[in-house]
Amino acid sequence: MIAGGGVGPLETALALNALAADRVQLTLIAPGDAFTYQPLAVVEPFVHRAPRQLGLAAIAADAGAGFVRDAIAAVDCDRRILYTEA
Repeated sequence: MIAGGGVGPLETALALNALAADRVQLTLIAPGDAFTYQPLAVVEPFVHRAPRQLGLAAIAADAGAGFVRDAIAAVDCDRRILYTEA
């Protein structure tokens, strides 16, 4: 399970797929369904254009991962259980 839909989680999913694709089963979980390319967000007020967004489900699929749109509520490390808001 990889939590979040930002640069770090997406890079982690891509790296794990490249290094261990046949040895791991990945799932990306994020509260939204799109990754927003933040560096372009700073020009939004000047160009009247929204920053570029990419679908997380498609990015996850490219990384060999599943995608769940949900938020993490708690993690029980001892029992290795992740609880979501749903």
